[in-house]
Amino acid sequence: MRRAESVKHVNRVSFVFLFLLGLLLVTAVRADGRVDTVINSTWKFNRADVANAHLPSFDDTSWSTIDLPHTWNALDGEDSGTYYRGIGWYRKHYTIGSESLGKRIYLFFESVGISADVYCNGTLIGSHLGAYAAFCFDITSAVVFGADNLIAVKANNSSSLNIAPLSGDFTQWGGICRSVHLLITNPVHITPLDLPIRKASK
Repeated sequence: MRRAESVKHVNRVSFVFLFLLGLLLVTAVRADGRVDTVINSTWKFNRADVANAHLPSFDDTSWSTIDLPHTWNALDGEDSGTYYRGIGWYRKHYTIGSESLGKRIYLFFESVGISADVYCNGTLIGSHLGAYAAFCFDITSAVVFGADNLIAVKANNSSSLNIAPLSGDFTQWGGICRSVHLLITNPVHITPLDLPIRKASK
């Protein structure tokens, strides 16, 4: 009897530990005050190009509700090259509290295949080419603090001569294939943005 109670106690302790660990993984606050929140849940998705899908007023209620990571080639990607290569749209509503006013807000993408146009509240924030590198955009100027914000991503895995690899014996997945992070930093901080390489002056 005591052995059974001991096992139950260990199981309860393990559950609590894993639950708390999960919370830490979803939102992490660093010593420098940076808040890193993974925003993978409850996105709206449509596998087609749709006019005005980047606008907050656009009605996406008929779209699929998905969680990230996500690809539209999860099934057809094994069909010997006949998989869908084109455009897909993702949308997510997210409230950024008024307590973050005065801080810097970033969106960090671990991967989007194979190109991405990122919008915040209808404004194009930036574009990225290549599915095998993370990227980050500063969205502070487009954010409405203490209110709902619309994040929209136009992903495209169409074949392009400007994006490597040009071919290969593998599926070039389309979609937001890895996690998305919302970063909130103090005004003075180490930037998470990729900076252009500058040539040394002579």
